[in-house]
Amino acid sequence: MFKVVLVDDEPSAIRYLNSIITSRCIGFEVVGHAENGEEGIKKIRLLKPDVVVADVKMPVMNGIELATCIKNEFPSVYTIIVSSYPDFEYTKGAIQSDVVDYILKPVNAVQFKELFDSIKRKLEKDYYQNRTLLLKSILNGEVAEEWRINRFLPFRLYNAAIIRFNGLPARHMAKRKNSVFTGAADGFSSARTLAQSNNIWVLDGRDEMESICICADDSVTKQELESYVESTSMKNSLGYTTIVLTSKSFALCDSKPIILNLYHVLNNVITVGVSRIVKDDTDLKTFAFGKTKLKSEVLSKINILVLNGRFDELKHEIKRLFDMWEEEKPAQLTLENNLKQILGSIKRHMIYGKKEDESDIDSLLDEALFNSANLGALFGFVWNIVIDLAGETANRNVRIDTPSFFYSIKDYLMKNLSEHHSLQSVCENFYISQTYLSKLFRKYENISFNEFLTRLRISESKRFMAQNPQMPIKDVAALVGYSDQFYFSRVFKEIVGVPPSEYRAEDSLT
Repeated sequence: MFKVVLVDDEPSAIRYLNSIITSRCIGFEVVGHAENGEEGIKKIRLLKPDVVVADVKMPVMNGIELATCIKNEFPSVYTIIVSSYPDFEYTKGAIQSDVVDYILKPVNAVQFKELFDSIKRKLEKDYYQNRTLLLKSILNGEVAEEWRINRFLPFRLYNAAIIRFNGLPARHMAKRKNSVFTGAADGFSSARTLAQSNNIWVLDGRDEMESICICADDSVTKQELESYVESTSMKNSLGYTTIVLTSKSFALCDSKPIILNLYHVLNNVITVGVSRIVKDDTDLKTFAFGKTKLKSEVLSKINILVLNGRFDELKHEIKRLFDMWEEEKPAQLTLENNLKQILGSIKRHMIYGKKEDESDIDSLLDEALFNSANLGALFGFVWNIVIDLAGETANRNVRIDTPSFFYSIKDYLMKNLSEHHSLQSVCENFYISQTYLSKLFRKYENISFNEFLTRLRISESKRFMAQNPQMPIKDVAALVGYSDQFYFSRVFKEIVGVPPSEYRAEDSLT
């Protein structure tokens, strides 16, 4: 219930407002009243209400002066002024004091209820934000004020879940300044609206691919929480989802160790390409995959193939391992450890290859695991790391650092220009890392991938307009990959100097 304090020097006015709030304003309760502004501010400090309704004309301290004190001391409190005087100076003072509304007496019960309904919607958003911020500070180990806990988190028990899209957070990759993972961000963003309406508080996880969900046990059941996280997982358009739920309700004071345990379970059960929901009391041994290290004979065979430059057989051997992992489904941490052993061994036995250090390999593998929606995609990324390590010694028909390979990327973009492309989608199609693809465009075009794609689209749009003078601009935009005609026109003007309609008119005159 949201708390209301009434401040008026007329007892009859207090009784009337109290009756309206009690009978009509669902979700609100009057917790106190005062006869003047000075007494009112003392009550506000003590009771910390959400809404204050004050008469404008009172002894000692009037309503406008009280509203100013509230604005300065309690900016989150919503203040309503009621008055028998439609005086401009009072109205001006109310506006300057940030009051919600200035209502003339006699108060209309229907309009008063509508005002409180509007305030309720705002308060629900305020409380949601305050609860998530308070939970975040508690999970960070910060000490929260007792009154804030009592006001925003007065619940006895809680439940929680962590939702993770795709693999573990990148640990060795360079910090991504402009993330291409809009799918994950959009998935969580659209789910937050549903969460708020269901009293589930969603906190940001370790990156844009993850969220922490917490709810009060007495308002959201475990089944409702599980239903919410399952519906959220369906919004993952990028690959697979791992969800870890609490098996037992917990007190707020235990929230930090509980969430840490959820993370411990999450980190150990994530499996590339496999969506699953588990509880925090899951036996993690069931996710173990044999021994941590690969069999020595496997590494020996790989080393022999590398030393003899037999890369076709090496590729077949690594693919055989991936086929085996596809059946056995090892946890990502185990898989990552095995791949580090393989790549580290290949690097050490590569006679003429590149001399990346261990951190380079860790970074490349980190990026491969982060971007892979399944083991098939991961194999493609890993094999290109091997080729990158091998340098000129790899016996391969198509090399990735050649004009012909780069031309194949450009040709792919040209033939599929109407589709939505991103750095990530192109990397997945050609099984190379984002870092490597960016280097290729810098090397062969001296511009970034995004610059190249934009210029290509605008160039093709000019060709379409020249060949089809009557084609609508929105159709031209769609043909070159823009679903929004107005965005296309803005980009076109930035590059060409004039909007597409004006460009076509000028072109028809020449």
